[in-house]
Amino acid sequence: MPLKYAAYFIIAAIPVFLSVSKAFETYELQTLDLRFMLRPQVKVSPDIAIIEIAEDSVKEIGRWPFDRVFHADMINFLGQLGAKAVVFDIQFAEESPSDKYMLEEAKNARCAIYYPIVLDYRGAARNGLPYANRVEVPVLPSFAKTAAGAGFINVVPDVDGKVRKVPLKIECGGREYLQLAYMVAKDNYDLRRRRLPVDGDGMFLINYPGKWTKTFRHYSFVDILVSFEKTVMGEKPRINLAELNGKICIIGLTEAGGVDIRANPLETAYPMVGAHASILNSIIQNKYLARAGRAANLILLLVLCLPIAFFAHRGRPLSGLAFFVSAVAAFIFAGFLLFIFFGLWIDMFYPVALAIAVYLGTTVYKYLVERRNRLLLDKELSIAKKIQMDFLPQSVPQFKDIEVATSIDTAKAVGGDLYDFADFVNIKPVAQKKLGIMIGDVSGKGVPAALFMARAIADFRHYSGDNTKPSEVLDELNKQITLNYKAGLFITMFYMIFDGQGRELVFSNAGHLPAIKLNASGGIDLLKTEGMPLGLIETEAYVDDSVKLGPGDSIILYTDGITEARNNLKEEFGEERLKEVVLKNHYASPLPMINAIKGELAKFVGNELQHDDCTLIVIKVKD
Repeated sequence: MPLKYAAYFIIAAIPVFLSVSKAFETYELQTLDLRFMLRPQVKVSPDIAIIEIAEDSVKEIGRWPFDRVFHADMINFLGQLGAKAVVFDIQFAEESPSDKYMLEEAKNARCAIYYPIVLDYRGAARNGLPYANRVEVPVLPSFAKTAAGAGFINVVPDVDGKVRKVPLKIECGGREYLQLAYMVAKDNYDLRRRRLPVDGDGMFLINYPGKWTKTFRHYSFVDILVSFEKTVMGEKPRINLAELNGKICIIGLTEAGGVDIRANPLETAYPMVGAHASILNSIIQNKYLARAGRAANLILLLVLCLPIAFFAHRGRPLSGLAFFVSAVAAFIFAGFLLFIFFGLWIDMFYPVALAIAVYLGTTVYKYLVERRNRLLLDKELSIAKKIQMDFLPQSVPQFKDIEVATSIDTAKAVGGDLYDFADFVNIKPVAQKKLGIMIGDVSGKGVPAALFMARAIADFRHYSGDNTKPSEVLDELNKQITLNYKAGLFITMFYMIFDGQGRELVFSNAGHLPAIKLNASGGIDLLKTEGMPLGLIETEAYVDDSVKLGPGDSIILYTDGITEARNNLKEEFGEERLKEVVLKNHYASPLPMINAIKGELAKFVGNELQHDDCTLIVIKVKD
């Protein structure tokens, strides 16, 4: 027992460990990207303008990097145009002959100037705060003195190389540095009551509002310079410069194939100036992304998988499958809704993968258990069938005037068809002169019908042994079944007694199919009397009828499993086809006659499953 519980604990602990350890992080990132792509475009703040240095600017101004006089002019022009801030995503770490122009314009700027730095940050964190060993790419000290601030522009690619997060703060050399966009937001907006969501490693998820060309307002670097000069000269500008009034202008390199182009959840080539703009936009709009913690994801995992395991184990196969599909679909739908409306990123891949594994595992386990139980049941039914067959006559009687053959095939392991013979050994005057032959069919199939059949045979043997009138035997059986059998079943029965001395057949019918009398000459008569099945009406009275049999005449007794057998077109074998087979083989002895009937039946049914018990008794008067 301890080993059993230890195994259960290990099986339960493995999924928990995989969830907490984020073993499927690569796939979870892909589901996050899918949510980004399917999400409607997010509104962007009108305060942000991206000034991009793309191919047109490089081509018109000259080779990159530009002379800093152009950046100095940009500071001057944007200040005069009323820009709120100028944020450079361009590094100024080395001195240049044109620095004096930059410094002069920065000192006299009418807007705040921000420069980038790069820290030697490699993803390490200490007490939840990322840290770096040194400043890898600083800004020139002279530039820093004239700037409103210098923030780091480090991004943190995930394992697949896509940029989805950044640290907002990094500790380096005992000083706390701020991310560039975060610094601009703090200086220009009131964030005192804001709590920006960061994870345990101090990472902030970038809420990209959409694709590069469809979100922020973009302006060409060279178009702004040329348009300002044209405006001063009284000429028509390329662009409406008034749009830059009050804007936070972020200047960055967007030339295709540049070093500042990375992959993000929406595009394989996305300028990182757009990442800084997205961070700033998220803070301005107060619209953030946050990832559910390990505990929350674990709870969601259990909420999804435990009901699936329960319904797959307890429910029917179709209902279990329907619940599984519905639960997984609802979970995925909820994951998208949480992301779209609340910016919450929950793990999706692992819970769904585990839900599939739980459903399949539970279903397979349930199947194996049911298969084992089925094998045990089949074994028990096999024994039950052997016991049931022992209730039936073990051999056909040897009677000097007739030949007899029998056949019984059950639709299930056990069935409700029955037959028996009565030899009247207790009635000395008729012993060895008369033979009783009975065939019956219990309503229903399977084990209940088999138990009912066993008791009915026992009662038949009791009442038939002292009575030579078929109707009286049926009367007694009907009363016994009606009064004492509580299963709610009934029996159809045909009972006949053959008198060898006079070759007379006396018969009575309790709701069974009529017997077929096949004359030696090839004619057919149906033997029937009126009577309800046994076990329905206690006061039912049964009647006898009789017929003379000549040499070569045959009697065919059968149950409805013969006539009601169906082919793949749902057609029944029927009484007429049975008559045709009998007539075709009117010369045959009992056993060949049975084989002929079963052969035609098998040919008619084909591969269709047998749905009812099939029993045949054929007797033939000897010549």
